[in-house]
Amino acid sequence: MIYFEDGFTGNTYNLNHPRLLWNSVCRRGTVAASTSTSGFAAINAATATTYDKWKPTSLPAWWKLTFTAETISAIAIDTHTLGTEGATVAVQEWNGTSWVVLVSGVSPANDDPIAFLFTAKSVDRIRLYITGTTTPQISVIHVSNALELPMRVYGGVTTPIDMAMQTEFETTQSAEGQYLGRSILRMKRRNEFTIKNLAETYVRTTLKPFFADAREFPFFLLERPSDTPDALCYRWPDKDIQPERMGVLDFMQVTL
Repeated sequence: MIYFEDGFTGNTYNLNHPRLLWNSVCRRGTVAASTSTSGFAAINAATATTYDKWKPTSLPAWWKLTFTAETISAIAIDTHTLGTEGATVAVQEWNGTSWVVLVSGVSPANDDPIAFLFTAKSVDRIRLYITGTTTPQISVIHVSNALELPMRVYGGVTTPIDMAMQTEFETTQSAEGQYLGRSILRMKRRNEFTIKNLAETYVRTTLKPFFADAREFPFFLLERPSDTPDALCYRWPDKDIQPERMGVLDFMQVTL
């Protein structure tokens, strides 16, 4: 689910334009937390991997990132139990003297990926503030300046990411063909998200650094934050992202 700062309509383009969240500040910042359960250190949530987690020992709890000031406009969370545990999470910024709410507390209905979008601002520390009764686990916290793409996408994507579930099953049948049960081996969401009619100069100057970064680090894709706030995912390409010329003017298309 995607949540917004009150009154936020976009920094460069409106909220029906896709966003890419990449080059997380977590790579460059210093992490701290109010508490951490043994084996679930706060630093675990700052990495790109999803197998390691941060878990506080009690609530309320906070997770803080301190860094040399730079512009940020998005925070995202993946592989968590905030929904399962009924927790509420808010985004706070440091205004120089105290912590103030940037995006009000929300209580996710499930454990799907979460993103917060807000007005771009230069800050040197940010934190998540979590309340509730049962402590959740969080694998990935991403902090960055959202890349707002200039072209909107509607017909170019066959399946929205929130509907693009790919599940690997193991179904057991008797010798007579009767169903005895089923196990789910693996689940993921995967679609081909194609953005068309991008000027080649834009692709070269703005997107090319992202293509190189995606070889090493995963990123968040937000398809149409306003109309489909459930359509977001944390993804890592299986191969290089390669733009293609469309044969129309200087336009290119990119499949993520």
